[in-house]
Amino acid sequence: MDGPVAPESGTPSSRPTSTPVGSGPAGSSAVADAARTGRGPVRTCIGCRRRGERSDLVRLVALGPATVVVDERRSAPGRGGWLHPQHSCLELALRRGTVARALRLQPPVDTTAVASWMALNGVPAAGT
Repeated sequence: MDGPVAPESGTPSSRPTSTPVGSGPAGSSAVADAARTGRGPVRTCIGCRRRGERSDLVRLVALGPATVVVDERRSAPGRGGWLHPQHSCLELALRRGTVARALRLQPPVDTTAVASWMALNGVPAAGT
């Protein structure tokens, strides 16, 4: 018999057998695609919730109980959250409260250092 066997009846179960993630066109995912193509690790933006390569996102970390800064080296100790370097993603994350949640901080959080970092690094302001 092919397929899994139902333990009580000895007949094949109605559940389809699982296929490995990324093994076919319908099972592809960003994580599997990254692994298959040899690209770097994949992270999820806390603002827009889209996946992207680690090198395309910036890491945010808590500095004290309510201040959030950009971890430029991406290696600071503690919890971190990943964000596309776009003002729209920062605004979404603040509106949804995901910055505080991802870093396990009590809201409100101060993200002026993140906005300043974006301005210093040439990230265009939202709506421009």
